[in-house]
This record gives sequence, structure tokens and C-alpha cells, in this order.
Amino acid sequence: MKAWAILEGQIISLCVFGTGAFSTVLASDYNFNAPAFQSMFIYVFLSFYIFACKPWKNGLTLPWWFYLVFACIDVNANYLAVWAYQFTNITSAQLLNCFTIPCAMILSMIFLKAKYNWIHIGAVIISLSGMGLTVWLDYKRNPDNLASPGDALVGDLLVLAGATLYACGNVFQEYMVKRLRSSKMEREVVDEDVKRKRCIDPFLASAEFLGMIGLFGILVSLIHVVSHERHQIAAIYWADGITVGYLTGYVFCLVTMYTLTAHFLTLFDAAVMNLSLLTTHIYAAVFDFFREGSFRLSHALYALSFGLALGGLVLYHVGPPPTQRRGKEVTPSPTTTEGNTDATTSSGPSAVE
Repeated sequence: MKAWAILEGQIISLCVFGTGAFSTVLASDYNFNAPAFQSMFIYVFLSFYIFACKPWKNGLTLPWWFYLVFACIDVNANYLAVWAYQFTNITSAQLLNCFTIPCAMILSMIFLKAKYNWIHIGAVIISLSGMGLTVWLDYKRNPDNLASPGDALVGDLLVLAGATLYACGNVFQEYMVKRLRSSKMEREVVDEDVKRKRCIDPFLASAEFLGMIGLFGILVSLIHVVSHERHQIAAIYWADGITVGYLTGYVFCLVTMYTLTAHFLTLFDAAVMNLSLLTTHIYAAVFDFFREGSFRLSHALYALSFGLALGGLVLYHVGPPPTQRRGKEVTPSPTTTEGNTDATTSSGPSAVE
């Protein structure tokens, strides 16, 4: 299970790298500067998951406003992350990944009652040191790529605001998908003589979450588009099929990322997911190596930073899951009510054998 967590985390990281690569090409080469409109297509595809959970037939497991709140957080976090690049440089923007981790850990301790030990803290420090090495290498490779002090301050504030929203979204998502899975497992009681829990596929358990944030994400994105992106959309050159191709690649990567993230947070915690995403920028360095076709010392140092980030991930999994319940599990019964469902009672790797 721990090996799968590392592997799935790196697949998510590759998807995030893919979205960044497609977004960069769209913005720099095709003047596609409408982040809310660009992201709206993702929510359109996610909304199709609603047909898997059929809320019109079975009802919603969580209140509808949970999904509205998450959609507002998610759409605006994506918007701030893209907007920040207009004011600051890539080095400062790496704060987005780093600052999300301590925020997610603090929020998990407050709201999910997570318990971190020194192994977890040491793993985070090791992974962040790998990220710090990556940021330093970026600066050394292109020291002139710096924004003016005023713009840099605005950009850094946007980055930190986006990082805080991402952390809130990650922790809120972990709570929601684990509560969804817990509720569905407790409902899965067979006939009167055999009352037992059955393992629910995490993908199926998170279908309601993905479908509902898709619906509300469309609504929130439309508000952004109508309010201040109409002129940018009108300036996009749609006759070129390459633009549509890059946009399709972006949507595919991010829809895959959302799907895997919902599955990942059903079993693991938000902090380890954010640790996994520290390798995203290192994949970009590997891409640069193949594009340049030559080996330099910086490439070896990037490999070292990747090793530190991955080593921190492995060490993190040595300790017990921070959000795993330490106590007696609740045995589901036909009288179990939805309102009494504990967000962390029957979630995590140990909850389902």
C-alpha cells in the first residue's frame, strides 16, 4: 500500500507537470490568457461523474453546500496560481508548493486531528531541502529572470494566498472523500443475518465528490469568465487546431489529476500528497535535459534534489498514517445515521482490510 502511495503520488505529480507545460505553451505562444475559461472545461468533464453516484435517485451523502465551498476554494486557488506568474518569477513561484505543506499539516492537526511524529517532520524537512535545491538551481541558471521589487511583492503575496487556498482545499477534500467512503461503507450492509462491511472502491466512493465539484466548478468559473475574461477569450485564435490540441492536453492531464487525487486522499493524507508534488518541477528539469541534449552539472544536482524529495516521501511512510484513527472502529449497523458518521473513523489504509 505504501509503495502504491508513492507511485500514485508521482503519477499525480506528472499530471501537474503536464498541465503546467500545456499552460505555458498556450499563454506564451498562443496568447491564451484566460485561466478561468481554461479551467472551466475541466469541471465540465468532472461533472459527468455525477451519473455514477446518481444523487437524484440515492440522495447526496454530504450537504450540497460542502461542494459549493470546495469549488469556490479550488477555482480561486487555480486562478491565483496562474495570475501570480504575471508578477513574479519561477523561483518565487516555487513557494506555492512549499508553503502548502506546512499549511496542510497545521490544518490537518486542527480539523482532522492528525498526529505527526518526528519521522513525519524529518521527512518534510528532507523533501523541502530537495525543493530548495531545485529553486536555487533555477536562480543560478537564469539570475536575470527577476521581477521588479514591487511586482515581486505582489506576485509573492498571490503565491502565498494561492498556497493557503490549496492547503485548505486539500484538507477539506481529504475530509470529504473519507467521510463519503465511510458513509458508503456503513450503508453497505447485506441481509439481516450477515451484517458486515464490504470494501467500497475508492473511485466509486469519490464519484459524488468529483461530480458535484464539477457542477459547482462550472458555476464559479462562469462567474469569473463573465466578469473579467470576455475580452481575453475574444482575442484567442481558434482557427488553429494546435491551440485546441494543447487545450485538450491540459484538460486531460488535470481531469486525470483530479480523479487520482480524490482516490489518493480517500486512502492517504493531504500532507503526503503535497510532498509528492514537490517533484513536479524536477520533472520539468528532466524535460529540459532531453530538449537541450547535453549533460551539465546542474542536471546531476537536479537528480540529487529529486532523490531528496523522493527520500522524504519514503521516510514519511515509515511512520503511522497521521489521520488514521487510533481506537476502536465503529461497526456499521442498519440504524447508523449519516449525521453520526465520523470523518476519520473508517477511512485510511487500516480501516479497510
